[in-house]
Amino acid sequence: MTDILNDEAEILNGVEELLLVTDETMEYLLQLLNFATDNANYVIVKNQHFDTRFKEYKQLIQQKLPLIGGTEIILTALHRDHYQAMEDLAKPYSQCFHEQSLYVLYRSYIYHWLKNFFDTVKNNQVASIYLGVSAGENIRNIAGVF
Repeated sequence: MTDILNDEAEILNGVEELLLVTDETMEYLLQLLNFATDNANYVIVKNQHFDTRFKEYKQLIQQKLPLIGGTEIILTALHRDHYQAMEDLAKPYSQCFHEQSLYVLYRSYIYHWLKNFFDTVKNNQVASIYLGVSAGENIRNIAGVF
């Protein structure tokens, strides 16, 4: 089970193709798109912990992303107290819902938050291929955890 969750942690903690969209990353993303065009695999993660509007992203990038073979997925917001508790642990997110020092309720919310994100990746045809969760045996093992 831990190995399977570690696979999910790789997705959530930032494999090379994954970029969390925030105001600070927009300039970097624009430079990356101009440099690499369609020679890279783009999976944009709209992290709703930081914002839900993504106005600049919608204006500058969102419509162009599918044209270069990219896709976007949403990381739903987690309550700020739960998120802060995870950050304070300084552990991969996939290990946080096992952490006995967290309230059971926090662990439950974190588990379901991770599961929902993984399901989002798994159900996005492009993201699942780019992030390596579409391979038969791998996806069956991971899906069995949830």
